[in-house]
Amino acid sequence: MLTDRFTCRGDASMVAPRNLRDTREKAIGIIGNGCIVQVLRDGADDGGRPWSFVATLDGHPVGWVYRELISYG
Repeated sequence: MLTDRFTCRGDASMVAPRNLRDTREKAIGIIGNGCIVQVLRDGADDGGRPWSFVATLDGHPVGWVYRELISYG
């Protein structure tokens, strides 16, 4: 059971969409501006940059997104 679910919004001030990544390396998709996702867990890469593993609102996991490019709303 997932316990840490937060609703986030893609930052609408950003012009470019955010990449979704499989292991914080390979791009596997995008999150468009205003897209609402759930954060299932947070982590950091080897350089200490923050990442969030996100899912659709119905709980389907989709990938990692750089945490600085989404905002809690």
